[in-house]
Amino acid sequence: MHLAAQFFLIPALRCGLNALGLLTQGKSNALARQISRRRFVMDTLPESFCGLQILHLSDLHIDGMPGLAELIVECICPLDIDLCVLTGDYRFPVSGPCDGIYPAMKKMLEGLHPRLGTF
Repeated sequence: MHLAAQFFLIPALRCGLNALGLLTQGKSNALARQISRRRFVMDTLPESFCGLQILHLSDLHIDGMPGLAELIVECICPLDIDLCVLTGDYRFPVSGPCDGIYPAMKKMLEGLHPRLGTF
């Protein structure tokens, strides 16, 4: 990451968001549980895929807020899913060590039980 962004831009942005109350609103939005269900109909899809339940988790930034992994587990644990796909942005910081995500990701993955696996 460029030094100007790391030492000036990001702290200035955080300060501005905090002053406007948007930082608190952003944290509240991140902790709000929301599951969206979508049904896709494709004429060319093989019959064996009919009714397949896929959980798509994306942009978790799971190390950005304490307790987020537990909330995700609480939300997804009761779901009856066939397949889970995890797509990107697992961590909050854009540079530095990523060790902080491993415990939270482990906790979240232990709460998933898709019949066909997690990818």
